[in-house]
Parts: sequence; structure tokens; C-alpha cells
Amino acid sequence: MDISSETAEIKVAIQNASEKLKQQQYKAAMDICQEALKTHPDQPDLKIRLAFANHKLKNYETAEKLYRELGEHHEQAVIYFNLACVLSDQKKEDEAIVYYDKALALDPHHRSSHNNLGNILRGKNQLEEAIAHFLLIQKDHPEHINSLNGLGACYASLGKHQKAADYFKKIIEIKPDDYNAHTNLGIELLLMGEFEQGWDAYAWRFYRPDLKRTFNCPLWEGEALENKRLLIHAEQGAGDVIQFLRYLPHVKTLGAEIIFECHKPLYKLCFQQTGIDIVVAKGNKLPKSDYHIPLLGLAQLFNTRKDNILNQVPYIYIDEKKQQKWESYFSSYKKLKVGLVWAGNPEHPNDKNRSCRLIDWLPFLKNQQVDFFSLQKNFGLQQLESLPEKIRITNLDELLFDYLDTAECVKQLDLIITVDTSVAHLAGALAKPVWVLLPYVPDWRWMLNSESSPWYPTMRLFRQHEIGNWLPVISEVEQALIMINQSP
Repeated sequence: MDISSETAEIKVAIQNASEKLKQQQYKAAMDICQEALKTHPDQPDLKIRLAFANHKLKNYETAEKLYRELGEHHEQAVIYFNLACVLSDQKKEDEAIVYYDKALALDPHHRSSHNNLGNILRGKNQLEEAIAHFLLIQKDHPEHINSLNGLGACYASLGKHQKAADYFKKIIEIKPDDYNAHTNLGIELLLMGEFEQGWDAYAWRFYRPDLKRTFNCPLWEGEALENKRLLIHAEQGAGDVIQFLRYLPHVKTLGAEIIFECHKPLYKLCFQQTGIDIVVAKGNKLPKSDYHIPLLGLAQLFNTRKDNILNQVPYIYIDEKKQQKWESYFSSYKKLKVGLVWAGNPEHPNDKNRSCRLIDWLPFLKNQQVDFFSLQKNFGLQQLESLPEKIRITNLDELLFDYLDTAECVKQLDLIITVDTSVAHLAGALAKPVWVLLPYVPDWRWMLNSESSPWYPTMRLFRQHEIGNWLPVISEVEQALIMINQSP
């Protein structure tokens, strides 16, 4: 990191600051640098360490200012690289690209610049350019894990799933305990329909620090459950919970008392489902149990394959007495009643690929033989205001408080058209006709190529055939909706 020669006094300060940085004592390193800079205000090696400490402490503006000052007087790859990292952490990715390029102009073999630049380009779907950077690293460093992971991710995004899987396997050969590589391999295998190996690899997700949980009982691995209490705990999103609720009635037949932990918005819905004795909302104290298992772990334990999926629907049930409210609400609508979901949670890591703009749905929203209803909740509602005045969509947001409300509403509709969100699973689990618009690379559960889903018999899949291009998909939906109207 040094970019100058200095006196013994300054060398000691630089050394002490470096030690504190190695020990991740960033505040202490910052204090050392600031004190020494009082007498040597332009000392670059102190400044670069001060900038680094500020970056680690998430003082991004200060770090950026210091790196820019250094860059004006010292043309060094490390300075441009660090500045690019700060810019990237502030989501200033276009500017970060400029400085990664500057770093590479000075040092064409700077691995971290190639790797970070590759990741930014991958996030922008500039996949071939990203691959070029990762391959440059591989040329000299074939066991570089991050670039192998980048290559796997790029080929997955290009729809070259076997090639992606091969890169994740290569990581595992080099680093057998790499849980991310195992998990990513599992996703690719499940997507390709290779369930047997896929579930095993996907189980490595629980080695991720953010997913690790401890319980006061052992993991259930198929032991006898007669007169035992089994805790089944939800994982991932609401859609995952709804999809895998199908296993609970089967588990219940094994003789256990079933405790089910779920997301709070799903509590009321789960409370009235078969196969569950006690429902606990996430965050609340869990009852004492004999065994526990994550919800998706049931698919692996029961050796789920494409040809033995428990796909009898409906497997979510609604109290018929509570349907009167919605029956009354929809009684004045005489046309085909279609529920819409065009956007998911923008915080979802793949939301930029899975969500649509409502305005792009205009070709089929113009259908005068249909009454449209928005099932959007929390996100995307502002897009209703961008529609032409003649397009009418009834907004149900204020009537939908949780998933039980949404389920009761969906039950009264004729068709649901949605992107890949929890409502797709809800409609499928209720055995309602549901059309799901999928991005070029879908989530693993939708697998590849087919218009039907082995998980939901009433579901039809509309797939992108080009990355990011929804127009042909929307045209297919438009024609399919016309065909429904023309049916006797």
C-alpha cells in the first residue's frame, strides 16, 4: 500500500496504522493517521490508510474525498481500485467502472479490479464483458475462487446451466467446503430437473452464516415420529412457505404433533390449514420439541423427484363461511375477473429481472371483456397512476391485510396473471387458474422450457426467450386472454 519514502517517525505511524488495520481496529488506525497528518498533512501513505479505515467504517464520503485527492497527485492502481470500491459501495457503479478501468490501465493483471469489474458488469447483464474479465484472471490463476464463481453466475444468467454447474463443481474440487458453490450447484441442478443431486447440494445453504439457526432439539432425519413433537420452521420467502406447505399433511400422518413456524403475514392462513397443530409467528418463543426440520428440507427427506411431487390441489383451504364478503364484493362484476401482480419486493435480489412495468401490460389491459383487479401489496401501486385514464384496474390494496385476505379474494377470481411472486404460489395452491410470467432465467422451481409446472396443475408458464425482453411474453398473454374470451 506504500507509495512514498519517509522519515523514521512517519514510518512508525504508518506501521502502527497498518497493524491496526490488520486487526480490524479501524477507529484506532484512523486516530493514528489523523494525528500524524497534523504535522505531515500531505503524506500519501497515511492518507491512503486513513481513507481505507474510513471506508471500512462506512464513512464513504470521507473515504471518497481522500482517494480523489490522492488520485490527483499519485497515479497508482491501488488508489484507483480503492476509489472504485468506495464508489461501488455507494451504488455509483458507472463511475466505479471508470476507476476500475483506470486501475487496469496501470496494472493490467490487477485481479481484484478484474473481479469487481466483472461483478458490476454481470449485475448490468453485460455478461460477455463480465466473462472476459473473469477469464483473464483464470488465465494466470485457475484456482481463483471468486472468478470461478463469477463465471458460473454469468453462464447461469445466459441460460447455459450445465456450464454454470461445471464451474461450481470446479470450485468444490478446489474448496470442498465452499457452501456457496454447493448451494449454487444445487440451484442449477434443481433448475435442470436433477432433483436427487440437487436437493443434496442445495442443503448446503444452511452453512451460510445468515441462515444458520440453532435449536434445542436434533434435526429430524426420518426417525419415528409417533407421540413426538416436530418443529417445522419456515425459510426464505412467503412463496417458498406456500409451495412447501403441501408436505405438512403427509408429515402429520406419521403421528407427530406439528409445530409450524411461519412469517407473521402468513399466520392466519397457516392457522386454518390441515396438518398443523400449533402455529408460531417468526420472532415468538418456540415451544419445546423433539425434532426440528426446515420446511424445504421435507422435499429432500421425502426424495422428491419430478414424477412424484405432491401436486394434488387445492392443498390450501379457505373457510367457506368467510367467502360471503368477497362473493358480495364481486357480485356486480359480470365479466371475466382477473387478478394482477406485476411487481415483487424491490429488495429481492432478482427483482430487476422478475418484475414488470405495469405500463408494458397495456396490450392485454385494453381487453374490454375483462374486469381487472390489482392484488399488489406494498410495492408497485404507484404504477397504477401512470396508466391511461381509459384503463380501469380496481385496486384492492386496502382490503388485503394479510395472506388469508388475499387467498379469500383469489378464490373468487377467474384467473390470476402474475410475475414470479408469492401470489403465484397462492393461486396454484388454491387450484385457481394462474398465468406466471417468467424471466429468461427463472427461479429453480419453474425449471426449463415447459409451459406447465409439476408443482401446480392449474398453472401456465409464459417464459422470456430473450434476457429482459417482456414484449413477446406480453403478446402471448394478450392472445391467450383473447382465446379465453372467445371460448364458449
